[in-house]
Amino acid sequence: MPKWWKSPRVWFFVLLIFGVGAAATLCWFLAVEGRDNADKWASIIFGATAATAVLAGGLRWLWQQEPGQAAGTVTPERLTAARESLARAQVEQWTAEEVARQIQDPWPLRVRWQVSRRARLVMVSWASVRGVPDAGEIPLEGTYDRVAEVFDHPDSPRRLVVLGEPGAGKSMLVLRLTLELLQRRGEQDPVPVLLPVAGWDPAQPLDEWIATRLATDHRFVAGKVETSGGGRRTLARELVARGMILPVLDGLDEIGPARHSPALVAIASAAGTGGSFVLTSRTRAYERAVHDSSPLARTPVVELQPLTADDAARYLVDGTDQPRPRWDPVLAQLAANADTPLVQTLSTPLMIWLARVVYQHRGSDPGELLTAAWAQSRDGIEKHLLHRLVPAAYAAAIGGHPGRTPAEARKAQRWLTTLARHLKADRTYDLAWWRLNEIAPGPAAQAVTVVWTGTATLVAVTMAMFGVFVAQYAAEIAPQPAWLWSGLGAGLAVGIASGLVRRLFQGQSYPRRVRFTLSPGAWLAIGGSVGLIPALLGEPLAGVVGTLTAGISAPLVAGGTQSHGEDHRALSPRALLLEDRNAALVAGATCVPYAALLTIAAGFPAGLEIVDLIFLLILCVLIGGGAIALSAWGQFCVARVVLAVCRRTPLRLMRFLGEAHDRGVLRQAGGIYQFRHNLLQDHLAAAPTGSAGPAAP
Repeated sequence: MPKWWKSPRVWFFVLLIFGVGAAATLCWFLAVEGRDNADKWASIIFGATAATAVLAGGLRWLWQQEPGQAAGTVTPERLTAARESLARAQVEQWTAEEVARQIQDPWPLRVRWQVSRRARLVMVSWASVRGVPDAGEIPLEGTYDRVAEVFDHPDSPRRLVVLGEPGAGKSMLVLRLTLELLQRRGEQDPVPVLLPVAGWDPAQPLDEWIATRLATDHRFVAGKVETSGGGRRTLARELVARGMILPVLDGLDEIGPARHSPALVAIASAAGTGGSFVLTSRTRAYERAVHDSSPLARTPVVELQPLTADDAARYLVDGTDQPRPRWDPVLAQLAANADTPLVQTLSTPLMIWLARVVYQHRGSDPGELLTAAWAQSRDGIEKHLLHRLVPAAYAAAIGGHPGRTPAEARKAQRWLTTLARHLKADRTYDLAWWRLNEIAPGPAAQAVTVVWTGTATLVAVTMAMFGVFVAQYAAEIAPQPAWLWSGLGAGLAVGIASGLVRRLFQGQSYPRRVRFTLSPGAWLAIGGSVGLIPALLGEPLAGVVGTLTAGISAPLVAGGTQSHGEDHRALSPRALLLEDRNAALVAGATCVPYAALLTIAAGFPAGLEIVDLIFLLILCVLIGGGAIALSAWGQFCVARVVLAVCRRTPLRLMRFLGEAHDRGVLRQAGGIYQFRHNLLQDHLAAAPTGSAGPAAP
């Protein structure tokens, strides 16, 4: 237990009491001197204001320090609790995603892997893998249901690179590996964390990126702790630094060809000689990366093998409605095991799943996989299955969603095509709702930019007028001292406007959360606002309270309107959107009563006409609306309206994305969506400009 005198919260209240006492002493002194001598003490009051600003900064910093963290290093109990919470969150997240991806329906395909000839060429020797001269091979052959057993083999270095062709089942395999390792882990074992690496820039150290992802996806490891060296970092960074995280990195090939080799170097540097990790990649991409750099030390490499024709046949029969006699021609060719385009296509889990979805219902005819013109090549069959996925997925009733008509399915395909083109233009596979205002080509981005800039400018100018308005009313009530009203008007105009202008030039808005604790500056500002009413009625405290209000209005509004950074901590995009919406509404709601209170306090003694009240109402709405419009949720609302008017996406966009996820077209990774496979995204994005979707093969 930390000693009481080392707690930041103790010193927070010490400074707070000192500040209140100093302010009370100053007020008493001014009351004794009388208002006639107020001008003489102006310099003293402004000096007190500067001291108050410094004091408020110190109070704010101390309040933000978490209790119990300033003394000593993080406790083992806290590390253990964080690991257990993280493990439970991973189990919950990826179990739900495994169900959404229908991996167990009707049963998981028997993906096989081995140290193939191609895998052997891109790995170090077995002696290097095992760290023993003349050591023999490690048995690294297995199937989908034995992946954790093989990884936990006594001779295994607990490192693994999984290679495979597009759609070979790499993501499906490491998802199952993550869940099985979570079930098997002991109290002191590291927590397996599955991380799609599409958003990683290898210029950022891998440990820092992993810690950032953990802190943003799981708020309970985002708090600051003190390290043994006296520094401070997040609890997530501490877990990574202590080797308590086993990263499962999915999709090296998705970060761009130029970054593959630097990524291998970064992974090797982060893992060192004893760190554990799992990495997946397309075979050719990994071969090029190793050629440009070097194999990963102490890391075996396995390659997923094509599924057998018998596995494909049984899966299609068990997973579709009335398979006989519809599937008989396809089953006959699979049984012959000939090297035909259809047999080649149905050798990967992705294509087998696509065939099952497209021809699941009794009204479809899988025989066209043999007889159609596009069926004469593997590429033609793959394009056909990708093209038919969306209509087939939307035709079925699933997850509480009714079956859609062909016209509704075509609309869905057109909307998904818009999103796929957007991701292609951004060179990413992450579909983040707070970046939808950047969709191009089209007027959405321009419209949001215009609304955003116009709102910020209008509110900033209005707030400048508001400051002058308050100062004018106050001067009519109590002409002396003039410095008070000048400071009040200038402080309100500059402070409130600068908070909004700062937000305007801060760049991309990211989701944020509501912070239910007010900073000391906010408390002082609220107290100053309430105390302004007696001050304006002629009380001797007018100078102190008015100046404090002017000096603190800027941090109040700036802190209430600025973004807290890229903060997508929710486990689902919808929950993340709701959190940001609540934060935006709270930001708007805190600005409105603050402005209304100050205005009424300034104008009440002189009397307000109905026109003045209407103006004040409009002013308050503009202030609150500006804070809301400048949030990520506000920009998303404008963008989705514009896109819906242009018929690019539906008006209820989040509901549409949720349904696409439930139907298996999208997958979810934390607070973002991705297409089920990057082949699907690339296929939709390849549609000619102006078309509703990719042309049928």
